[in-house]
Amino acid sequence: TWITRNGACNYQDWIDPSDKDPNQFVYNSSVSKGMTPLLERIWPQISSQVPQAKLKVIGGYYRFRSDDPPDEQEQKWHKLYAEHHGKQGVEFTGIITQKEIAEILAKSSLMLYPSSFPETFGISALESLNALTPLVTNRFGALEEIAIDLACYKLDYAIEPNGLFPGINMDQQVDRFVDLALRAHGNKYLLKQK
Repeated sequence: TWITRNGACNYQDWIDPSDKDPNQFVYNSSVSKGMTPLLERIWPQISSQVPQAKLKVIGGYYRFRSDDPPDEQEQKWHKLYAEHHGKQGVEFTGIITQKEIAEILAKSSLMLYPSSFPETFGISALESLNALTPLVTNRFGALEEIAIDLACYKLDYAIEPNGLFPGINMDQQVDRFVDLALRAHGNKYLLKQK
């Protein structure tokens, strides 16, 4: 038995960054943590600038018992799936195993995580970094520390207004996030360093 804080398993001994698909982006979190602004406002702008871009949307909601009716998050996920799956390079994986997540992260060049939730740790960020996949995210909650500066691209504050920062201008934040993601994708030298 090994007792530790939150951690991630290594499913691959070696990841070669040159084997990553430069146009494959990934989102690995729940609906309430930024999926909605990503799909509805950010991704359409990115895909119009980078037509060959693909976005894999991993997970999205938690169902604690199989006989529970769909909660608000699951209902929203189904709505987003119906509106975006198969369009503009978007593919939803649904709930998959940790090993499958690791395989997707190992092939992706950037994780887009427009955070709208004050993470207390950010396990998906750690998993992404473990797979040498830099994040484009926000300095909000624990992501300020987990998404380390040397390996990530970060924007101040959450992507949308929230109880902690109700005065956030979402239009400006979305534009800044898109610009940051496009610069990250376009500067191959810096991306390789991160």
